[in-house]
Amino acid sequence: MATYNERWQAIADQFFEAFGRPAPAKEIAFWAIQQGLWQPLPQLILNKAAEDLARALREDTVIDAQGREVRAKYAARIADDGVQTTLWADRAFASPQHMELALKQRRRQIVAACLHLQTDADSYNENYNPGTTLQLSFDFTLDLEELRAADAAQPVRVPLKAGPARNLTPPGHSPERPCPRAGPRPGYTCGRSVRGR
Repeated sequence: MATYNERWQAIADQFFEAFGRPAPAKEIAFWAIQQGLWQPLPQLILNKAAEDLARALREDTVIDAQGREVRAKYAARIADDGVQTTLWADRAFASPQHMELALKQRRRQIVAACLHLQTDADSYNENYNPGTTLQLSFDFTLDLEELRAADAAQPVRVPLKAGPARNLTPPGHSPERPCPRAGPRPGYTCGRSVRGR
């Protein structure tokens, strides 16, 4: 039984036999669909939708009660019966346990990126650098201070007020029983700003 890649390779062979010319992959795929040679499997559609959703969630930011731009959604990888699963949560509803795991995993990604950067520098120094060894510092204290100072110099960003179309009040809270994490001013719901979406 042909693998998924082998089926695509056979389709490409049919295209080249039919037209005998170079073509972009998108054109070959469009021709395959037109000819009934390929149909998207439900699982492929679901995987693509999930990938697009995760990408959008990674880019979703809000302005918090202090005027800082922060992520709105946080991913945490867990093992469920030996299967790795990524759970997404909105910052207004995420448990401290979810947030701790998500933040630690993001920190681990930063450490891994630093290790890769150091490996790149070591490889260059050992194999191609005839001069002074290039040194990298992984003490980010001054960098963080500079970025915070630059951010503090920016105009204060005010979160938009929650509109009637989007209820961001966590379960168990109401205007009469406000969220304990809400910002200090009216219009905040757990510090979550609302954008026109």
